[in-house]
Amino acid sequence: MRLWVCAPTERPEKGERVMRPLADGIPRAEFKFGRPPDDGQPFAIYGQTWTANGNLPRALAERRPVFLVDNGYWMPGRGLRSGYYRITYRGLAPIFLKGAPAPRARPAMRPWRKRGRHVLIAMPGDGYGSTVGLDMTAWKATIVAEVTKYTDRPIRVRDKPGYWERPSRPLAADLSNCWALVTHSSNVAVDAVLAGVPVIVAETNPAAPVGVTDLARIEEPICPDRDEWWASLLAQQYMLPEMRGGFARDMLQRVTEQVDGTVLEALL
Repeated sequence: MRLWVCAPTERPEKGERVMRPLADGIPRAEFKFGRPPDDGQPFAIYGQTWTANGNLPRALAERRPVFLVDNGYWMPGRGLRSGYYRITYRGLAPIFLKGAPAPRARPAMRPWRKRGRHVLIAMPGDGYGSTVGLDMTAWKATIVAEVTKYTDRPIRVRDKPGYWERPSRPLAADLSNCWALVTHSSNVAVDAVLAGVPVIVAETNPAAPVGVTDLARIEEPICPDRDEWWASLLAQQYMLPEMRGGFARDMLQRVTEQVDGTVLEALL
């Protein structure tokens, strides 16, 4: 068994910069541009909107093992040589990895906030999750009205900027005096949790294990311990040297064993 590691033909230089180290760190991996062959073998793809994603809906339906590589949850790489890249298995969301090793890095986490005035709604990009059937345009069209059903607090909306655009205002400004953040699967929820702001999110959000997934509970957000969640999240995002050096492979073995009940042969 081999693992196809696929870089997008639309952004070959950027794609190879991110995916070649992953292939180098897994002995049974083979790097290629474009879509993986239709041979049932496991594959890894980069990004959500490029060519290789045409294989994703069918692969998930057929239970073909697939890894999705994208920007990290914290300190994202954005196609550059520095920063983190996340790798998820059989879907867009990370698992809650049991017994994850101590995190290699740990930002300062502010205490959970118990007071605040406004609710911040962070809008996702329209294309997020479209390859797995998510409709962010519909979610964005109704979320403000949904939030007003459950709270009388003022609502502030934060739109997602373009890939290389600067946000219209700093996230810290929107989180100042914020009672809770509402979003779908955006990494903004991770930043909010690190800032001590409770979050109400979709189950596919990386902050879901330390947030609430029921919007009706917006006035009773939870403030759990964050240590195990952070260790799990950091074990599923990697810098490029960690991919090339085999650390990503070691963690992916643990992920596939937890998800499938056995380590994926292509990772051995």
